[in-house]
Amino acid sequence: YTLPDASTATPSAKFALGVAVDASGSVYVGGMETNTGQGQDWRLIKYDRFGHSMWSVGYNSPANADEELWGVATDAAGDVAAAGWSDRSDLGEGRNWLVNKYRGSDGALLWSRSWTSPWNTADGDCAVSLIADGAGNWLAAGYEHESNTYARWRLIKYDANGAILWTRSLRFQPSDQDDKPMRVTSDAAGDFYAVGGCLPGAYPNYDWFACKVSAAGDVVWTFTFGGAAAGWDSAQDVEVLADGSVAVAGFETTSAGGRDWRMFGLDAASGAVRWTT
Repeated sequence: YTLPDASTATPSAKFALGVAVDASGSVYVGGMETNTGQGQDWRLIKYDRFGHSMWSVGYNSPANADEELWGVATDAAGDVAAAGWSDRSDLGEGRNWLVNKYRGSDGALLWSRSWTSPWNTADGDCAVSLIADGAGNWLAAGYEHESNTYARWRLIKYDANGAILWTRSLRFQPSDQDDKPMRVTSDAAGDFYAVGGCLPGAYPNYDWFACKVSAAGDVVWTFTFGGAAAGWDSAQDVEVLADGSVAVAGFETTSAGGRDWRMFGLDAASGAVRWTT
């Protein structure tokens, strides 16, 4: 994707960070583009199953500053939502969590929801991943900064019209300094599974963190993993399998200082490890 130069905007960099597919096979790709005089803006493009562009929408905040789009997901109705952050210095705030829902047929904006934490730090808040359940509700997972150093998870569940059903702020150990989710998914019962990382000790000794959250917003179980070697370990993605287990994939730091893949199969009901590889 290349946006042609125009008198009002000269794009210089583009990044695709999220992709989703709807029931018809159409593909939605989201990311960022840099525009002169506007900073970094959102870009969301719909392609048909043959790769033809159907529509394209952008987003530039009222502050005319930077935005980042991190996640894209579709629902059963064929609509699409995107998650990320937006600079709201025009309101005297920092980076605000942002979730936008668009009509799948033409890209029209259906609703837009922002979130700013009580701390209102410069590093701000960000929605990283989102998923729609079978009822058309949306769960967005991201983080909020208590300070410019310490971050904790934030989960917000919206109904199909963007009304907040519940919200949870999570820190998994009192000593954690930097907890950030990477991905969220849901099962047929409407429960959610979120995975990412936490920092229980000194930087950069991150550990895996995964949790199951009920449709009502209650934490059902949690799972952590830290490799044998000191360093950065993190869960990166999660999927619910047909056999009732939850597959979690990520990486761990090796004793040689490199990184290896790691996968766990967790029991969906209890979070117990079924297998690992």
